Amino acid sequence: MPDQRKLRKEKRSGISHCCFQSPSEIRSLKEKLRQLEQRVDTQSKNDHATRAKLAAMKAAPVYKGPSAFDPCPEGKVCYKGITLTFGGWIDLAGIYRSRNIASDTGSVYSAIPFPQAKNYGASESRFSARQTRFSVLAEGDVGSVTHMPCPVEAL
Repeated sequence: MPDQRKLRKEKRSGISHCCFQSPSEIRSLKEKLRQLEQRVDTQSKNDHATRAKLAAMKAAPVYKGPSAFDPCPEGKVCYKGITLTFGGWIDLAGIYRSRNIASDTGSVYSAIPFPQAKNYGASESRFSARQTRFSVLAEGDVGSVTHMPCPVEAL
């Protein structure tokens, strides 16, 4: 009878016979718990080592492309929404003529002096930059859909 009272008391407290474990089972569970704690400690050490390696690494250089905050491309000038692109070339020509016809790079064949002219015996040499050109391309957005380029070339 005392065993039945004990069982009733255990049932009221929520303990049943299926939960009782032998000392050998408790030892094996403690051993498994110790092994799991060691694995957690090892993982924690590895995690700290990995974080230290990452902190020691230098960041790779990043390519700096055009950004939305710097809309002016390299080699151009921007002012109040207008982009200016400068261009052109400089030409320096040397001219020598055995007869002076007093003209620039283009020869006027009808002006070649005959032997009786004053400038028949005078030679001509000069430099000219007549072919030099300067250009400016002005571009801007007139509206949200319209982009307007305006090329200007000066002699």
